[in-house]
Amino acid sequence: MTSAYQQQLAQQLRAAEDELGTLRRRVAELTEQRDTTRAGGQERAALLEHARDPLEPWGGHGDAWPDIAPAINTLIARAEQAEARIAAVRALHQPATGYTGWGPDDDDTPGAYGPISQACSACGSEDNAVRYPCGTIRALDTHTV
Repeated sequence: MTSAYQQQLAQQLRAAEDELGTLRRRVAELTEQRDTTRAGGQERAALLEHARDPLEPWGGHGDAWPDIAPAINTLIARAEQAEARIAAVRALHQPATGYTGWGPDDDDTPGAYGPISQACSACGSEDNAVRYPCGTIRALDTHTV
């Protein structure tokens, strides 16, 4: 038979073993969090370093990301506005049929006047057409991506 004292010691030992197991699991969790944080920090540092090179000409540094991010957002907004304006210009300068103008399709004689199969809907007029693609569309096609 075991004494009450021995039973009490056995209970304390089991409680201590349970607490030790809990502490070991907590240490493992904290170690994993530390490793994840380190990896995240290393990834962040790599991203900031990657961002540093292209921003260097404008005085930007990877470490200054919080200061640079609003400027980047402004540039993105300006690019989106420019794209919208380009789209609006393209919508105006569409190919149209039934127009006449200088340099008709069927006569390459300098100064000839006649029907043009595709004319710009915004440049010129129905009886003084500009061949499509017009200078505006050609410029956009040359200078935009």
